[in-house]
Amino acid sequence: MSRPSRTRAEKLARFHLHAVIAVSTEDR
Repeated sequence: MSRPSRTRAEKLARFHLHAVIAVSTEDR
């Protein structure tokens, strides 16, 4: 737990990616 910032950034990026993919799939 030296860099919690990295974990938080990765988690946010993953969540955003999932949301974008979900929206793209629903839009199709």
